[in-house]
Amino acid sequence: ELNRLAFDDRLPRNSESRAIAVAVRLIRKHAPQVKWLLSFADATRCGDGTIYRAAGFVLTGIKPSANTAHFPGVGVIHKMTLESSPTSARAFLGGRSYYDVTGGSYNWKRFCSIQGATILPGYQLRYVRFIDPDWRRRLSVAEIPFSEIPRDARMYLGEKRIGVSP
Repeated sequence: ELNRLAFDDRLPRNSESRAIAVAVRLIRKHAPQVKWLLSFADATRCGDGTIYRAAGFVLTGIKPSANTAHFPGVGVIHKMTLESSPTSARAFLGGRSYYDVTGGSYNWKRFCSIQGATILPGYQLRYVRFIDPDWRRRLSVAEIPFSEIPRDARMYLGEKRIGVSP
């Protein structure tokens, strides 16, 4: 159910950060035209980006998110799951598609209302990792200190960590 960069607990500590480091080295070697990576942390359900911070990413954005909802009898779904294939028939919709339910539009709030879903409030955090350190000075948005992550966005393994420093 959770979409996050996470490995089995039986793997060594910091395996996720090590995987990112290997990926960065491969990109640097095989795609030197790539100067930076962009990633997002879903602090509604999955985490506040601890792995990204450990892997040298900088925080560049924090915004409220209403893109995840709890659907009765189904569970939690992120809107991208439906909007990436809006015309695909879904079993939980009785074979209808997201477009069928919304009348052919991307209307998440309407869809949730029709389905009796509860939108889960949270945050989306944007992180940037500079593969070429010289490109950091080209960053056109402010770097945000990790201490600015809202208290109700702090998570670990999908659990809220209210009152814990990032």
